[in-house]
Amino acid sequence: MAFEMPKRIHSYKNLIIRIYDQNHQNDYVNILRPSEWQVREGVSYDDYWDNHGHQLVIHIPEEIYLKAFDDKEEIEENLLKKLREAIPSFENESLNSVVLDLMSDEDSGHIDIGNNIPFNDVTDADILRIWEHPDRLRVFLSHRAAHKKLAHILKEKTRDRGISAFVAHDDIKADAPWELEIKRALRTMDVLVALMTPDFHNDSDWTDQEIGFAIGRQVPVIPINLGLNPYGFIGSIQSPPFKWINDFDSARNIHQRMFEHEDINLKAKARRKLIDSLISASYYRMADLITKIIHKEGWILDTSELQKLERALTENSNVSENDDICNRISEIFNRQGHHFKQKNEAIEEDEDLPF
Repeated sequence: MAFEMPKRIHSYKNLIIRIYDQNHQNDYVNILRPSEWQVREGVSYDDYWDNHGHQLVIHIPEEIYLKAFDDKEEIEENLLKKLREAIPSFENESLNSVVLDLMSDEDSGHIDIGNNIPFNDVTDADILRIWEHPDRLRVFLSHRAAHKKLAHILKEKTRDRGISAFVAHDDIKADAPWELEIKRALRTMDVLVALMTPDFHNDSDWTDQEIGFAIGRQVPVIPINLGLNPYGFIGSIQSPPFKWINDFDSARNIHQRMFEHEDINLKAKARRKLIDSLISASYYRMADLITKIIHKEGWILDTSELQKLERALTENSNVSENDDICNRISEIFNRQGHHFKQKNEAIEEDEDLPF
C-alpha cells in the first residue's frame, strides 16, 4: 500500500521548531534542530477503523539524548501531540507514536542532507560533488569575489582540522549552474561563516541572501569581522575586529568559535564530526592536528567517542603508525579513567614467546 503521510511529515519539522520557539520551549528546539527524522510506515493496523498507524523516529546526537533521557517519555508524548495538531488528516492513516533514538552515522543508510529539513532536489550525487568530504562538518564560506583567495586559504587550512568548507570559486565546476549549486550548498551546510570585509554587501545581494538563507534554515552564522561589523539579522552577534595573525592561527580561531558557540547543537556536531574525521584522516598532518585539538579541549568523552578513537587506531595507519599520536590518544583515555594498551606495550612475562 502506498502511504501519503510519510511523504509529508518531514515538511512539518521547521513548523514544529517555530511553534516551540515562539512558546520559548528551548529544550524542544534544541532537540529538534540537529535531529534526523525517519518514518516507520504501517507499524500498526486497526481493522475496525481500517487505519494504518505510522511511527516517527527522531534521531538525535548522544549529548542531547542523554540530557533528555530522564524525561524521554514526556517529551515523546508532547511531540506526538504537537505533530498531530500540525499535520492534516490523511484517510486511513495516522501518526501513532514518536520515539527519540540515538543518532548513528554508521547506521545511517544515506548521506545527511542537512540539519533541518530534507530537500528533495538535492541528491547524494549533488552532495558528493559539492562537498569535498560530506561526512565532515560542512562550513559554507560566504565572501565577496574580491576575497576569494582569502576564502581559499581558509578552506585549505580548515581541511587539516576535519572540516569540509565550501568556496564557490573553488567548488563549482565551470559548466555547472552557478546559482543552483550555491543553493544546494546552502541547503546542506552545517554552519555559515561570513568573511565580513568592508565590501561584504556593497553592490551585491549574494552575501546578504546567503546569510538570510542560513537564518531561514536556522543554521548558525559566525560573522568574522574583517573590517565590517555584523548588521541586520546578525547585528546582535558579538564579533570584535578579527586580527588575521597568520593562516594557521586564523583558521584555529575560527574553528574555536564553533566549539564555544552558544548553539549547543553546533558545539555538539562540531565535536562529533571532529572525532569522526580522525577515522578517515587521509594524511599524518591532519591526524596529528585533530588529536592535538581533542587533547587540548579536555572534553569528557562518552563511550561511542572513545570507540571511535579506537577505530581510528585500528583502521587508519596515519594514526596508528605515529608514536606521538598514539601517546596522545593514550593520555586522552587515561583522563577518562580508561586504560589503553598501546601497540608497543611490553609483553607479559608469562605469555608464550614465538622463539
